[in-house]
Amino acid sequence: MKKISLIILFVCSVILITAQDATTDKVQADTLQTNNEQKKIQDKGSYLTIGAGIGPTGLNYTLQGLTSDGTNLIKLGGNAIIGYSYYFNKNWGIGAGLGASYYKSTGKYKGDFVENEFLSLGIQIDDDNISGGPVDYELRVRLANWQERQIAYFFEIPVLLQYQTKFGKKEKIGMYFNLGAKFQIPIKAKYEVIDGKYYNDEKLNVSGYYNSAGMDLGSPNNPSLVYHSFGSIHNPNERLGWNDDINIKMSIAGTAGLGLIFGLSPRVDMMLGAFIDYGFNNVKKGESKPLFIAPEKYLSGNTNYVGKNIEYSGMVNSDKIDKANLFSYGAKIGIRIKLNKSEKQATVDTVYIERIIVDTLIKEVEKAQPVIYEPSYTLSYVIPPAEEVKQRSDTYSANLNFEVAKSEILQNYKNNEEVLREIDKIITEIQKDTNLTVTKFKIIGYSSPDGNTQNNMTLSEQRAKAFVKYLQDNYGIDPRYLDVEWEGEDWKEFRKIIEEANIQDRAMILKILDTENNPDRIRTKLKELSGGSTYRILLNDYFPRLRRNEYTIAYIARAFNIEEAKQMIKTKPQYLSLNEMFLVANSYPSGSKEFKETFDIAVRMYPDDPIAQNNVAALDIEDGAYNRGISRLENIDLPETWNNIGVAYAEQKQYILAEEFFEKAIKAGVKEASKNLEEMKKQIESNQ
Repeated sequence: MKKISLIILFVCSVILITAQDATTDKVQADTLQTNNEQKKIQDKGSYLTIGAGIGPTGLNYTLQGLTSDGTNLIKLGGNAIIGYSYYFNKNWGIGAGLGASYYKSTGKYKGDFVENEFLSLGIQIDDDNISGGPVDYELRVRLANWQERQIAYFFEIPVLLQYQTKFGKKEKIGMYFNLGAKFQIPIKAKYEVIDGKYYNDEKLNVSGYYNSAGMDLGSPNNPSLVYHSFGSIHNPNERLGWNDDINIKMSIAGTAGLGLIFGLSPRVDMMLGAFIDYGFNNVKKGESKPLFIAPEKYLSGNTNYVGKNIEYSGMVNSDKIDKANLFSYGAKIGIRIKLNKSEKQATVDTVYIERIIVDTLIKEVEKAQPVIYEPSYTLSYVIPPAEEVKQRSDTYSANLNFEVAKSEILQNYKNNEEVLREIDKIITEIQKDTNLTVTKFKIIGYSSPDGNTQNNMTLSEQRAKAFVKYLQDNYGIDPRYLDVEWEGEDWKEFRKIIEEANIQDRAMILKILDTENNPDRIRTKLKELSGGSTYRILLNDYFPRLRRNEYTIAYIARAFNIEEAKQMIKTKPQYLSLNEMFLVANSYPSGSKEFKETFDIAVRMYPDDPIAQNNVAALDIEDGAYNRGISRLENIDLPETWNNIGVAYAEQKQYILAEEFFEKAIKAGVKEASKNLEEMKKQIESNQ
């Protein structure tokens, strides 16, 4: 709004200068008439007006919340009109016209994901048989800093009562006022969800609450299960196509305008002023829908697609908005031409308008343009060192079911067939991957805490060795690469599961685990809870998860050239070193979408690496996210980092802090810091 006000003030100044200079201009001398002729022209008559307005416009509404109310912001829009006016006398007249307008607004739900704040889409059925049969779950949706953009175009018919008056002997300057109604007929209206800029700027979370297990899969406090369509995404519009038409109807609005008249010639005036339009009626059309509509079956076919098939209605179309009306205000400029004049007079007026508007405005802009030095700062990107041997490892869990007190792996026992199929997929894929060289298979066996501690240790050993034999028999794994261990009862993992569970006596279970060290005493106290019912739940629902073999596959990834790395970063970014990712980023134009996405992937793959953090922070600063960039860099001790922090502070005009970091970087030998300090000093001098 501040920029708009400055533009209006500047245009007013230019027009005043134009009107003043025009009194001595040669064109005026060719078109001057006597005072009697001027008065005659200003009496009753017809005018043609061509005008345009600019200012905040949009759909005005109250956005009801999912868990708290949202906000509505109107954005910069505009209108254009061709109008006809007829004045009964020197002051009063009526007018009508045809025009078009552009409205833009944004609806927002602020805040981050909250575990216990969600929109329920009802009960669904999960029949993928992982749990042994169909299971009911509640489909939940959460939003984080959610924004929706609404754009609408209207055809307008204004009907106005108009008043004008002019001042002074020559009546070169005057004032106008109009009041009336507008009939605004919709041409097109659309909404679209605004996606997050980066992967970590997540907007949508979809989770499933399984009451039988007391777990909310994919919720903000739980790991994403993308293969099961639960988790969070940053780009729902791009991925799900959440944009469509807004159902709106004709608006009847009140309109008012007030401004100044500048006489450019006896028959041509420039109009400069302000306007306001307010729609009286609700433009929502049709029956309101829920904001989100669940599909008949969300998990159909394991879509691997968070939010797939969920319908998004748009805010204005939904039951979250009861009433929406049009609202706009701003600055308006136009040219008004007196009709019923000779062809010669029209030619003179046209020449006059062109010269006044084009020549004078250009000259005044050049004279008024302030000389402010715009600094050009250079950010420091650090080249990561090459990784000679890219040693990697991935850990998986094999939750095989065994008969009581036995260690034989039975393929058809319970859900073992599915578990073994997943193991086969993982190992076969790694063995066939020519980009990898496997260096070790490490297996660790665990047992659940029920039963006898010594027997459980023996069982975990036997079951780990049985799993090793299965790998050797089915995949021909060289014994030299195999490393087998067993841990027995896994109390640590048990406590972690209980801490995240929704189970009766949860607090007492955690207290027992934290205060007792003897396994037998722990078991005894657990059996006493709620008359033994809690222990039976543990036996059936929680202990089986602890009977497992974890296997870690260590491997070396080969080196990749630029073109290979460009493809690999899309599918297997963990195979790339930070140096290879840096080279991929620099193969794209600086600041391009691919350039930024590559650095974003690098920091997600190497979140604790200071070089990765420095480079992505440099991107933040380049994009104007200065505080986020500083936050990333404040705990990193690299000379290039000091230069980047200095740039962030300099861009925010915090010159003392900027100089401190530039000086620190200069002492460490960062050449960019010397140039940046000089640029900053030039800017400071130009502002004085």
